[in-house]
Amino acid sequence: MSTMQKADCHTVSEVDDFCSVHVPVRSGHPVHRTDPLFQVGIVEFSVEYFLFIPLTLAMLFDPLSAALGAATGELVFSEIMLGQFGGLGELEKFLTVTIGVYIAGRLVKDPKNRAMVGVAAITGTAAQLLMGTVVDILKVQLAVEDFEAVAGLPESVFATEGFAFLNDLLFSGILFCLLPTLYLVPKLYGKIEPLLGMAPRTPDSAVSGISLKALIVCAVGFVVRHRG
Repeated sequence: MSTMQKADCHTVSEVDDFCSVHVPVRSGHPVHRTDPLFQVGIVEFSVEYFLFIPLTLAMLFDPLSAALGAATGELVFSEIMLGQFGGLGELEKFLTVTIGVYIAGRLVKDPKNRAMVGVAAITGTAAQLLMGTVVDILKVQLAVEDFEAVAGLPESVFATEGFAFLNDLLFSGILFCLLPTLYLVPKLYGKIEPLLGMAPRTPDSAVSGISLKALIVCAVGFVVRHRG
């Protein structure tokens, strides 16, 4: 769907009907979800991705190569080959995953430092989810004409997306990103690099930490993608 498509909605029920058809549940995912999930009351727990694999590789090897490789592999094998490619939604997820994994990889200089590994893992995951949340909110704002004029719609959208962000971060982010990364990075450090003919990362050989320039480049890439 074009993000500039307008909907002539005047009631909350009409907006809900419109959004249920035209707005994805989460960025990069179709409405008909295939990922494992279970629900307790109004709380839905889902496993949207296993980001610990690219996070681990980004902390042990070159962050940019690992980020681009993981995003490309997910796009090809998880979307295109399964016939679930949705166009702009997958491109959006490609960029958010790349930026999130890249940020996490740049934050780690010493893979043996568990504290820094944990901070980087949750930061990269939160960045990826936050960018997806912002895009989802903007999609509704651009798709619904007179967004602010519809009673209760802004509050409903912000509350729904905010809860979904926290749910994904605290469930998928901790169980399937933070904890496996904390275990794998120190365990694999110094063992997997020789198999690939590479030297283990050290504080001296590691890519420098996140700088203001790197953050600006990531922000510009995200904004250009959204406007495009």
